[in-house]
This record gives sequence, C-alpha cells and structure tokens, in this order.
Amino acid sequence: MEKQGLYGKYVVRKANGEPLDANAVYFTLRIDTDAHARRAVRVYIESCRGENPELADDLERMLEELETCALESCAAPESARDGVEGEG
Repeated sequence: MEKQGLYGKYVVRKANGEPLDANAVYFTLRIDTDAHARRAVRVYIESCRGENPELADDLERMLEELETCALESCAAPESARDGVEGEG
C-alpha cells in the first residue's frame, strides 16, 4: 500500500448510539498491525495512569495480549477488539 498522509479512513460512532459532539476531533489507530500505533498507546498509558489507572492497566493488558498473540501467530484477543465492527 502506498504511504499517505492524514486522510479519512475510518468512520467513528459511539457504541451506545449517542450522537457525537459536532466539534470533536478523533484520530483512530490500528494497533494490531502498526508498531507506531502501539508506541502511541504506550505513551498514552503513561500519560493517563495517574488520572485513570484502570484504563492504563486495561490498555497495558491489551498490548501484552496483542504482543503475545503476534509471537504465537493467533487472532487478536477479544479485549483488543471490544467495540470493533467489521474489518479494518
């Protein structure tokens, strides 16, 4: 695939069906195939740990499961696909 700059690749919606804030800006990363995205998640983990340790722990666990899965050539763990529909 040709490398591209920033472009709209994903459609974002709330899992509970509520409308999105019309002024919100979202940036979606695919962490199972993109090493840079996983690095971004690691930085986010450290950034949010003091304010939301449960989220930090959940994200850390998800990355560990993805990395273990990659070593064993298995499908992405369910925790890494929560709330995801369709194919990326």
